[in-house]
Amino acid sequence: NWAYQNNEKLEITYKKFNGETTKRIIQPLSTVYKDKLGEFTEEYIQAYCYLRHEERTFRFDRIKQIEKIV
Repeated sequence: NWAYQNNEKLEITYKKFNGETTKRIIQPLSTVYKDKLGEFTEEYIQAYCYLRHEERTFRFDRIKQIEKIV
């Protein structure tokens, strides 16, 4: 929550669904929770992705490393 509240950029190492790992610079916008059948299952970060130049959704458990960009 602190990153989007403070308008900060982060560099993340992200493991995509196919197993490929990428480094991305993102600016978090909000946290999104998704559930199935009324049960909490996954947490996502909605963020602007500077690699793709658009808003993207990143599954939190696939983020392997986070570093604040100073």
